[in-house]
Amino acid sequence: MDLKEYIGHALSIAGILISIATAIWATMQMRRSVGITFSLDIRRNIERLERNKQKFRETVPEAYKEFFDVQSELETVDKKLQEIFKLRKDPH
Repeated sequence: MDLKEYIGHALSIAGILISIATAIWATMQMRRSVGITFSLDIRRNIERLERNKQKFRETVPEAYKEFFDVQSELETVDKKLQEIFKLRKDPH
């Protein structure tokens, strides 16, 4: 093999490595954005429940306890999603 062939092979290998690195980076970015989207949707529903709490209490008093169970489950799912997607907020 001459120098041109070595350079050609080196460039091919470099291109493959760059493609692999780009694919890994894109996967990590997608994973994070999916997690953020799910978490935001759940937080929005929790806030909606919170806003409608009094109205719910007045219209369906016997099911008011179920309201808290649903809200608690949503908060649990949100926490688990944050753990899965490592979306923990920095305490500082």
